[in-house]
Amino acid sequence: INMVQEMKKVKGTVPGLSSPLVGEDKVRGPLENITKDTYPGSGIRLHALRLLGSYYFTNKQYKDCIRIYQSLMADYPKELTEDVLLEYAQSLQEEEKFPQAVEIYKKLTNPSPDIQTRIIICLSESGEDEEVISISDILLPLWERNKVRGNLDELIYRRGISYKRLNNLDSAIKEFDNLIQNF
Repeated sequence: INMVQEMKKVKGTVPGLSSPLVGEDKVRGPLENITKDTYPGSGIRLHALRLLGSYYFTNKQYKDCIRIYQSLMADYPKELTEDVLLEYAQSLQEEEKFPQAVEIYKKLTNPSPDIQTRIIICLSESGEDEEVISISDILLPLWERNKVRGNLDELIYRRGISYKRLNNLDSAIKEFDNLIQNF
């Protein structure tokens, strides 16, 4: 009962379960205990997993965040929120698990240009050069039309790298020239 009361206190300070839980060390231990199948399939365990995953993400403890969100995905696949998916994907990216990060990023229902950029970066870091070109062929005209300049340079840079690795040096040079001239 004390744990539930503590969780309610923490929940009140965590709108949407994505705000920082820094300094909540007194709650972390009991939350870890709840996440260890103490209450399988329960709402209490679901809530504990969300809180703990967010705690680890906020505190840049990405390996622990990944572990918690893997449990959440396995046990509560229909309860995944956009915040959870985003934190999980970013944690995977921080741990250089690029293919897995792309898989999770693609589950987001309406990825922003920043998320689309993260997908391109992960694909590029994974050596998925043909997919980088394919996706960027779709994004490039959209971003240019909508003036998404902050991400456009990264997209063009990654296209150049991909073309270079695919030994299409003419296209790589065009992308890098475009980058130099416009940014």
